[in-house]
Amino acid sequence: PTFIRLTTRLNVTDNAAFTRATAGVLQGNVGTWIVRGDGILDAYVGGGSFPFNIHLEKEMLLPPTVLSNVSAFNFQVTGSDANHVYATASCSLLSVSVLELHDLGSMSFAIQSPLDGPNPGAYLGEITMSDFQVKRGYNTYINVTAKIQVDPNITNVNDPKYIASVAGIKNFFELYAKGENIKSMLVGPTWIETGSPFLLNLVTQNVTIINTGPFVSDMETSDIQVHSGTSKILPATAKGTFHSASSILPGALGSIKFELRAPTGTNKMFGKTTQIGEIIMPSNFGVNPGKNYVLANVSLIKDPNNPDNLKAISLFVDKYVEGKNQEMQLFGPIDHPTKILNGFLTQNIIANGISNPNLVVGSVLTQAATAGYPVKGGSAPTVASDGK
Repeated sequence: PTFIRLTTRLNVTDNAAFTRATAGVLQGNVGTWIVRGDGILDAYVGGGSFPFNIHLEKEMLLPPTVLSNVSAFNFQVTGSDANHVYATASCSLLSVSVLELHDLGSMSFAIQSPLDGPNPGAYLGEITMSDFQVKRGYNTYINVTAKIQVDPNITNVNDPKYIASVAGIKNFFELYAKGENIKSMLVGPTWIETGSPFLLNLVTQNVTIINTGPFVSDMETSDIQVHSGTSKILPATAKGTFHSASSILPGALGSIKFELRAPTGTNKMFGKTTQIGEIIMPSNFGVNPGKNYVLANVSLIKDPNNPDNLKAISLFVDKYVEGKNQEMQLFGPIDHPTKILNGFLTQNIIANGISNPNLVVGSVLTQAATAGYPVKGGSAPTVASDGK
């Protein structure tokens, strides 16, 4: 047999046909193409050239591109606006194919929920890789940018795809908060810097976003400093500490507000809770892996129409001045400008009691501040939690 090596440019004349012929190769299937044409073959024998007219019709097998262990890691939230959460990450994959893809430039892929999970195929956002290529062996891509958003192609909020996209994003952030790995799919490319249309939507690839731990754990509050308030609202500041395995740049999400909830009834577990106030993180709030510190604004909010709320606030204040630690719960964010963030976190916390329960709280409280919050056994003169 004679081996003929062809080095040529492939001119695509039918984008749809090329996509159908190539998609299987990128999904791990052997591609079969027919090379057909007429040409002139120059044979060099003994220093002379002998041209031959030939007709070529040959089956050409394209080796499959098999990608495995596709994962994303080092997920870091970098910013947000009304409709998006922005992040960066690194990605890696292993290719065992002899077929390599080089110099494809920047391209974007859609992120979707996996087909075997809740909200199958729901749109979650998109990622963009610069200088994308696939070489045989281990491939790593750094500074991959991600944009989490509701499907921008659907504006009808009652459309099932819109509803699925919203639900899929909420599930994405709930898994992120729990520190669980997030299974998803990359579909595309949806955009290519070079503008080559025949490469669009060639790939559907499973990918796992690796999380090394929960967004928040072991959260405690202490050193509550009460400010002047009213009969219905008692504002204060509180120091908080927590551990995290996540990374959020300072100010990336702006100010974040959470509901502060307390358990109701005799059940100390969180089967039923009632809101007793709000906690607002500062506008420069950020998170680093490891131990974090925050100074937050806290407000106890009295609801005269909710007996559970009134009872829970009274119990909270009683236990606080007795120096007892209390299990509370954060829920949120609430009322966040980036609506897709609202309600993804439900986190149990510990509210530490006053450091010296022998001192009675009160001197920094105005009469208006205490009017709605009678302290059991309290009387003047009184002091704050720092003993001043």
